Amino acid sequence: MRISEGVLRLSPDFSISEIFRDGDLHILGGSRPRINEQAPGDPSLAFFLGINLMAPEYGYLEKTRESWRAEVKLNGEASYFRIYQSLERARYLKDTPRVWLQGTIGVYGYDDLRLNTTYLSEGIIIDIDQFSIQRYFLEREPCNHTAANDNRMWREKLMNQEALEERLGFNI
Repeated sequence: MRISEGVLRLSPDFSISEIFRDGDLHILGGSRPRINEQAPGDPSLAFFLGINLMAPEYGYLEKTRESWRAEVKLNGEASYFRIYQSLERARYLKDTPRVWLQGTIGVYGYDDLRLNTTYLSEGIIIDIDQFSIQRYFLEREPCNHTAANDNRMWREKLMNQEALEERLGFNI
């Protein structure tokens, strides 16, 4: 799971559930952007409007009990998703550009969002009943390292991880 820099700017004043209240979940195909602030290269295969996340608890970020349902708009292989804050929320919080969370999609395993199939056909309805991210999978940016700076980098990553989790309201 990766987050945009805008989330960090807002996190001292707002919890993650407040930042993404009534947000939009976009299911995307193609390659995930390598740089955090890079826009997706492909259009959304499906999008869910007005979703909400619960306040993180015991190291997990989960969806609220509401139903997340959307119709697939384009045929394609789903590879990742982004949850954006709503446009109204972005205007209220005066944050430009819209901030987001980004994660992987798969059928099983350690993917952030699991679907019955990753190939989506136009017109089918997708229901997401469960969405849960463990705090250990939350990253600020991709991790590139060499053997020479492994120890320093991992110590810094752990300190940054703990600070990030505290700022986003995760209970440890």
